[in-house]
Amino acid sequence: MEAEPTRLESLRREVDRIDDTIHDLLMRRAALVKEIAQAKGAGGSSMRPSRESQILKRLADRHDGSFPLSVVVRLWRELFGCFNRLQSPFAVAVSVTAETRDLWDMARDHYGSLTPITAVAAPIQAVRLVLDGKATVAVVPWPDDREVDPWWRALVAGNGKRPRVISRLPVMQAQRTESRRALAVGQLPLEPTGDDHSLIGIELAEAVSRSRLKDLVERAGFHPVAFWSCGPGVGQDAAGMVHLVEVVDFIGDDDLRLARLSDRLGGVGKTVLPIGGFGMPLPASDLQKDKG
Repeated sequence: MEAEPTRLESLRREVDRIDDTIHDLLMRRAALVKEIAQAKGAGGSSMRPSRESQILKRLADRHDGSFPLSVVVRLWRELFGCFNRLQSPFAVAVSVTAETRDLWDMARDHYGSLTPITAVAAPIQAVRLVLDGKATVAVVPWPDDREVDPWWRALVAGNGKRPRVISRLPVMQAQRTESRRALAVGQLPLEPTGDDHSLIGIELAEAVSRSRLKDLVERAGFHPVAFWSCGPGVGQDAAGMVHLVEVVDFIGDDDLRLARLSDRLGGVGKTVLPIGGFGMPLPASDLQKDKG
């Protein structure tokens, strides 16, 4: 009769040892983060969305057993938010309207429970807080062709303080036909994750049909997967139209395909500008790992 309690106590002591090891490793990670911050010196944000994306994908690839992968992702997102704040000031602005109330929860899940988050009434206000240095990141709705004056138009302005898209939320696709998505905007350098989509802003001096524009984008060497447009006569082709194009691949500022697209547009094209990108979310198939 004594064997079972002894076995139970032994298992509990092993759990305690594991807890201590996890705690020790977290404290060690925090110390390393401070060393990294000192090595980099002052200035700028410590956040590296591409690095975070790579870490989560690596953990997803190696994950096994009954512990849910979704909880692993949630834990590491909390750690990322904490360690970013340890290195430099970090705050988030999020657009919360009647149509986008869930963006607050998405921002909280992505950036951590203790990260300062400010709610604003419109996406462009969140972007302006980033421009003014009052927020590190703005969480804004996924582009929508029905918007008359979309927030992403400000990213095509091309001035020296131009922010860009740096992440896509959520990091883990809940289902194969995901209904709610958001983007994060910040003034941070972009790096490839190995599985990226990018956004290109195109401002035209004359009307060009979307089918014609798609053809020109493809001929320049891009693989477009989505288009959004704004300007005079929203929903119709008109002079002065600004287009947002989502393409497969990482697109840096010096990507030769951008110059190729400008050449193909000729005098019709006023601006061809990469305005950010994001690592793709963990696929819905990874949720099968939650079943052990």
